[in-house]
Amino acid sequence: MWLLQEGHCFRSQVMNLCELRRTADAPFDYEAGSIETLKQLVDSQSGVAILPDLATLHLSDNQRQKIKRFAAPQPVREVSIVTQCDYLKQRLVESLKTEILENLPAEKMQLQGERVAIQ
Repeated sequence: MWLLQEGHCFRSQVMNLCELRRTADAPFDYEAGSIETLKQLVDSQSGVAILPDLATLHLSDNQRQKIKRFAAPQPVREVSIVTQCDYLKQRLVESLKTEILENLPAEKMQLQGERVAIQ
């Protein structure tokens, strides 16, 4: 399995999801610096990588045929913007939120009250 390098939060999430443990006797480390590199390594070297759904949007038809989805219930992750209620740059945070939401694919979003969930 190909993983992101240590320090990437997605790496930690994949390790927790798969209950992976680092062992001293493991002969190889398969690590990449970016999700794009993970995709290229799987294409050229084989192996397996877990990718966020948004990272699969621009795959070729050949790459899409290789995708295997998790059985229900599928794992999800949450990304939040958290600030203090008296944060002075609230307009900046709102602008960031608006920009993110405007650039997410509509077919991947579900509104849940004031929250937006990405499928």
